[in-house]
Amino acid sequence: MVHALVVVPDEADLSEIGWEELLDAFLTSYCESRETRRIYGHALREAHRVLGVDRPSDLTGLMLARYRAWVLDHPWAPATMALKITALRSFLRWTRSLGAHGISGDLVEMTLRRPRSTVVTPYRPLSERESALLLMAAPPGRDHLLLLVMLGAGLRISEAMALDARDFIDGEVPMLVVRQGKGRKDRIVPLAEYVAQVARIHLEAMAGREPMFVAKLTGRRLSRRGIDRLVHGMVDQAGLGHVPISAHCLRHTFAIRALRCGGEIVAISKLLGHSNLATTQRYVDHLQLPDLLRAVPPEPLCA
Repeated sequence: MVHALVVVPDEADLSEIGWEELLDAFLTSYCESRETRRIYGHALREAHRVLGVDRPSDLTGLMLARYRAWVLDHPWAPATMALKITALRSFLRWTRSLGAHGISGDLVEMTLRRPRSTVVTPYRPLSERESALLLMAAPPGRDHLLLLVMLGAGLRISEAMALDARDFIDGEVPMLVVRQGKGRKDRIVPLAEYVAQVARIHLEAMAGREPMFVAKLTGRRLSRRGIDRLVHGMVDQAGLGHVPISAHCLRHTFAIRALRCGGEIVAISKLLGHSNLATTQRYVDHLQLPDLLRAVPPEPLCA
């Protein structure tokens, strides 16, 4: 989707521009990745409905405070609440810099304070048994490879759906080229030989079609919803429907397995495409007593 930029004759008219027009311009110029545009777009359109104003210039501090209270009154996860409030803060800062409203930065900060949250176990990785059952339930070809590039390469859903046939490099070290990942950064992810072998078979059967993962009925690139649906179907087929497994759990599982296999956190951060090492550090919280025991050095030698 291409967002149209707002064109106005002078800055004085900006206060008369509607929310949706400014939102389109904000998503185009402020949000670099497609995934950020999707998430922020959803949050800010929801805020528009809740606030009930035509333009950002119609907002008041009281409205913002009530919006924050509305968010906190819902049973969403802490991270979801923080995202909704952060999206609105960013949008209001950006539109204020253009002169689209007169709400001060201090007022925005005060009325849209980020909620405090402590997430003890934010991720639900799969056990080795669950991973094996899921892979055995996957039909050969597209579905099996989809699971492998998420479970065995740690890709985000948006990165998996964007893969093309050319992104599989079958060299001495087989790898995937992840183009324009989060933060619009490219990265290279080496593959285990088994994953590479499945990729070779799948891509040969594709007869040169460009997207790596396509919908069987339409022949078009799989959507996020399509990937979610496929993963949930394989979860049920594996007899794991009672377990809260999402497509994104596969990425978390890759990270935890990499740590348990002795991977250095800096290397794992690069594999996952994290821009901040602190993001990768969160996975350490999932290491359990057996993992910690393996990390304890042997007792010192007696003199």
